Amino acid sequence: MLDLQELSLNIPDTVKKRVVIVGGGFGGVNLAKKLSDKYFQVVLFDRQNYHGFWPLLYQVATAALEPDAIAEPLRKMFDEEYKDFHFRPVRVTHIDPQAKTVTTLVGDLAYDYLIIATGTKTNYFGNEQIKHFSFPLKRLPDALNLRSQLLQSFEQANMTINE
Repeated sequence: MLDLQELSLNIPDTVKKRVVIVGGGFGGVNLAKKLSDKYFQVVLFDRQNYHGFWPLLYQVATAALEPDAIAEPLRKMFDEEYKDFHFRPVRVTHIDPQAKTVTTLVGDLAYDYLIIATGTKTNYFGNEQIKHFSFPLKRLPDALNLRSQLLQSFEQANMTINE
């Protein structure tokens, strides 16, 4: 197992303005694509290493689509045109607006501009029973868990004796 102390963000120093974007969803990715690497160094942090078209998650959950049909690696989206773009699959743990630094599990990074585009989370509106007995559907692992449950239920139903 890799020790976090052996890791570094490994972002090169720059004379350009550094834009740190936290979140690789629609907002974060679209902003990163609009920023010119002629003027900015763009650093994108996201816990996942892929960007997805989440309105189609239900089709992954129902086995109509495979996960790779709606998800693309974030690094691949920027490889060709963006020379001063840096993606790191890390979790941001703290932001210090006075010092203009972002803290992650593997180190700190100074920024000139910070964009927080972390998206949403499932809201159960305080109903713990719904939270306990339902399947969230916000990420690919959620869709795959739901798919597995649906297919297992169909298999079990296929073996049920009808009387």
